[in-house]
Amino acid sequence: MASLKWWDFHCHPNEWGNVEKALSAARALGIQGVCANGTNALSNGQCRSLSHAFKGLVFFGLGMHPQELIQWSRLEQDHAWEGVQAHAADAHFFGETGLDYKYGVTVEQRECQAKWFACMTALARAHDKAVEVHSRQARSQTLEFLQRARAEKVLLHWFYGDKKMIRVIVENGWKASVGPSVLTQPHIQSFARALPVENLCLETDGPVSFDGVPADSTWIPRVAEKVCALKGLSMEELSHVQQRIARDYFGFKP
Repeated sequence: MASLKWWDFHCHPNEWGNVEKALSAARALGIQGVCANGTNALSNGQCRSLSHAFKGLVFFGLGMHPQELIQWSRLEQDHAWEGVQAHAADAHFFGETGLDYKYGVTVEQRECQAKWFACMTALARAHDKAVEVHSRQARSQTLEFLQRARAEKVLLHWFYGDKKMIRVIVENGWKASVGPSVLTQPHIQSFARALPVENLCLETDGPVSFDGVPADSTWIPRVAEKVCALKGLSMEELSHVQQRIARDYFGFKP
């Protein structure tokens, strides 16, 4: 297994208990890189620091999470955005950002999410970098938003959708990721089976728990095995695709 190379395209290692131990275990299983997503001013700095400490393994993103930012004051929102702008040139990608209609329920909250989502996608385009997108209970709205924004490099994190949504993803050349939920949830399995492998990424969203166990990047080989079973691929084929996406789409250099 360790001879195969993998990527965890969306996670939050700054929230793991023992980061060094978890990353060492992941590397032993063939994890070549992890995408550390920031969600606010504090976690953006933490992810950036992890990228410096584990250079070539941790790749950091700068984000403003839609669930969190609607709880901030205008001053806090501006402060987070200033931090994103200040370190945009150094970021490997931008995220986590997007829309969340589970927690954004009022018109004002949804407009606030859309405002900062627009800022993040525009910044990603200006720097020719990918943006990792959250879309809880707002999948169709998120796709429409990205099309209007003419977003170029997009990873739809923890995504699933119907044939129409898949067509939008493919036509725009975007990517979507599945994680440990693909092990047990039929709708995620159906999506992973239908999405072309060239558009499919693997993730954990760790430390989100599955069956009561916090995930980290060591879960990726299990996710890969399930995806291969669903799609009739070899582990070697899927590994090569994941490496190609990291190199050619994200521009990562492990």
